[in-house]
Amino acid sequence: MTLKEFWSMLLGAVINIHTDHKNILTLGDSSQRRLRWISYVDEYGPTLHYIKGPSNVIADTFSRMPMKTTTPLTMVGKEESTADPLECHFSVTDDKDLMECMAYLPAEECYLNLPADSAVDNPLDMEMIKEQQDADNDLHRQATKYADRYVRKSVSSVNDILCYVKPGDPPANWKIALPKSMLQPTIRWFHQITGHPGSKRLHMQISSRYYHRDLRRLIDKYNCDQCQCFKRDGKGYGHLPEREIRSLPFEECAVDLIGPWTIQVRDKPYEFNALTMIDTVSNLVELVRIDDKTSAHIARKYAQVWLTRYPWPARCIHDNGGEFIGPEFQLLLEGCRIKDVPTTSKIHKLMRHANACIKQ
Repeated sequence: MTLKEFWSMLLGAVINIHTDHKNILTLGDSSQRRLRWISYVDEYGPTLHYIKGPSNVIADTFSRMPMKTTTPLTMVGKEESTADPLECHFSVTDDKDLMECMAYLPAEECYLNLPADSAVDNPLDMEMIKEQQDADNDLHRQATKYADRYVRKSVSSVNDILCYVKPGDPPANWKIALPKSMLQPTIRWFHQITGHPGSKRLHMQISSRYYHRDLRRLIDKYNCDQCQCFKRDGKGYGHLPEREIRSLPFEECAVDLIGPWTIQVRDKPYEFNALTMIDTVSNLVELVRIDDKTSAHIARKYAQVWLTRYPWPARCIHDNGGEFIGPEFQLLLEGCRIKDVPTTSKIHKLMRHANACIKQ
């Protein structure tokens, strides 16, 4: 509750948590609920200190805070109280002065640094798709001409969504037929959300669930202002190593260490190192601050930040550093049945280039 209440002041700060819950110190055979707790707490990068329950008297006082009313407890056979029990407890939100200070916290006093919300809203709403399909005459002519290729499906409680089945594919491999008016918004939204991929990868991601006969042509002609602005001029030096193009998200994960970085927080320099984890298909990036470069510490951070949040990958790409080829990290990959993929010199250059882009 403390992390949720004061998240704007705690993110980025040095946090020491004293707890009597020993089960959050290690993953072990954790349940889904415990993994969610560990994942949320680990976002703040705290240092956990275990103390025994009888010695943890400070934390126990918060569960015994005074109540606003002195209404006696209901006894067996007595008439129940009509007071709302939720109104009898004290919360920090009841202090209007304190909440007003937190609500108007200056931006320079907040450690949370979020990027501008430049991504457009998701255009792929089922009700909107149904409305645009009904208004697309060309789509209706195609459905009438090729009646064996188009079927009606119920998607997200919306009935009669027109879907396309490729000839020769099983009926279960249907794709939502996009109307012409939604092609450009869909391409723009996918391009921004998936991290500005190339045309081939963008087409593979969209065509896995949606269909239009002009989809590939419009993707090849799509121009992104940001991609054109940051695209390097001239011919590059050398050739990129050949690799197998993967289309399934979370199938492959690349990890590496970056740092040391020095940042200024209230005119005080802080130096830290971080562990980066990148999904090679969706370009999803996770960073977590690390205290040391031992294999055991890196394995714990990787398990807490990536394995507890996302599907376990089939491959893990890393360099030949001691923190990754150490026994603790290798045992973690072996226990999760993740294939260990050490990098070559060419792939290592690509990972260093990706980390440089993250730093910028």
